[in-house]
Amino acid sequence: IPGFPPSMFGAGQVRRLPFQEFLDIKHMVGLYALPPGVDAEKVVVYARKQYELGTPFDHYFNSADSSALYCAELVA
Repeated sequence: IPGFPPSMFGAGQVRRLPFQEFLDIKHMVGLYALPPGVDAEKVVVYARKQYELGTPFDHYFNSADSSALYCAELVA
């Protein structure tokens, strides 16, 4: 639709999905280890917080605005 970003009609917010269900709907998945020195517990706490807050999906992929997150922003 002209004037709207391609992702405008996608997911609404951060959500949990069983891993197998995620794999069933994705055509390609990459799994990566955390970089050395990254505290895995803090990463999990952050992800859970975004889920609990219902952080909305960032349709414009605006990395300067943390009030909404694109999937790659959440992972980063």
